[in-house]
Amino acid sequence: MLEQNKINNKGLTILETVVAIAILMICIFGIINIFPWSLQISKSASLRTIGTNLGQEKIEEIIALDYEEIGTGTIETRHRLGSDASDPFYSFERETSVIFVDSDIVESVSDMGMKKITITVYWTTQLGGEKNLQIVYLTSQF
Repeated sequence: MLEQNKINNKGLTILETVVAIAILMICIFGIINIFPWSLQISKSASLRTIGTNLGQEKIEEIIALDYEEIGTGTIETRHRLGSDASDPFYSFERETSVIFVDSDIVESVSDMGMKKITITVYWTTQLGGEKNLQIVYLTSQF
């Protein structure tokens, strides 16, 4: 008679199923919310990489010249690197300046045998803000 009163508890109740589904849904929504954030981070890193490459391109162009051929002052005023809105570099701008520096990397009015090349690359973010990066390179006569 005792054995007939025992209930088989091997299955899940409706309450346990609802709780399990709720926990699963919370986890899924948390993961789904990470995707737009990670896409934004990826796009930001991509734009920074392009900006770095555009700055490096200009550095290499300048250092390919002999020391005496590198002029001082503003070599390149801030300007767009793309000609029209369909150009992938349209949202990028660059400016380049070269100054004389002394051995302490302090600006000098006369040529002490060293020049500091500063390249600044600007770009517009998806939200309309502006970001920039600066590349500084020292070159010497010796």
